[in-house]
Amino acid sequence: MPFVTHRPTACCRCRQALGAELPAARVERRQVRDVPSLCLEVTEHQAVALRCPACQAVTRGTFPADVRAAAQYGPRLRALAVYLHEYQLVPEERTHEVLADLFGCTVSDGTVATWTEQAATLLAPTVARIGDLVAAGPHQHTDETGVRIGGQLHWLHVNSTRWLTHLAWHPKRGRVATEAIGIWPRFRGWATHDRWASYDAYPACAHSLCGAHLLRDLTFLDEQYQQTWAVKFPRFGGSSVILVIEECLWPAVPAASNGARRQRCGRAPVAGTRQTWLGRTCCAGRAATDSPALRRGPDSTGRSPLPAPPGGLAVVW
Repeated sequence: MPFVTHRPTACCRCRQALGAELPAARVERRQVRDVPSLCLEVTEHQAVALRCPACQAVTRGTFPADVRAAAQYGPRLRALAVYLHEYQLVPEERTHEVLADLFGCTVSDGTVATWTEQAATLLAPTVARIGDLVAAGPHQHTDETGVRIGGQLHWLHVNSTRWLTHLAWHPKRGRVATEAIGIWPRFRGWATHDRWASYDAYPACAHSLCGAHLLRDLTFLDEQYQQTWAVKFPRFGGSSVILVIEECLWPAVPAASNGARRQRCGRAPVAGTRQTWLGRTCCAGRAATDSPALRRGPDSTGRSPLPAPPGGLAVVW
């Protein structure tokens, strides 16, 4: 670490000269942290040709495999461009503008696109390994969202754990995509997701509803159907919300239609589509509002009393 020494040249009291040979009585340190000067570092590779003194044959040294042109940009600059474009979502035009402003290098949109394709090829084994680890893990979160690729609607599928995230795009949203990506068919752990019907095709793993989606649906019930009981649930914490929904919703689901699956999987039945689930939850909510537990009235905090849920309870299909 470089340092700069600031020595006084004269005594603050008598103005006696203080020479460089005097030892320091005390040193006070202050550090300034900054980025280094931004400029391109040029490394020249030279392939030397030598003539054999015995047979006079000329043998030339070989360049490294990644040095293929008379002038090119190195791996660190290429990695920075891909990072800005892919992870920080900087558009191609602005990416080469950043590189020009900071480093004085000139690259085109096509160059950034080429570097991105090269990075994708190099990272393909890593992406495949992430998919294998997610598929073999005990728990995953999964979702899908629409994206535009080449002006056409595609779907970005995410399968993630606490430490790993696998992203894959596909023209389809449903089971065709999940089969092609290959994580869902191999997964045997616990999956947390919304009620997208394609996930129901994988009974070999356990399923649980995403709490954020549950709270969103409760808000929908209150705003669209004036089910005021729905907005009271979040006040009691996530486990209480799940307990009440579970206890209210199960009796509202016809046993004959889902009993076989419930018996086979040992889990609660799938409630069906969004509209079906909302309709059944409305009915269950009315019943819950009339239950003795809620008729006791609000407590000192203004909250209606609810039975305390056991710890760690979750809605499991």
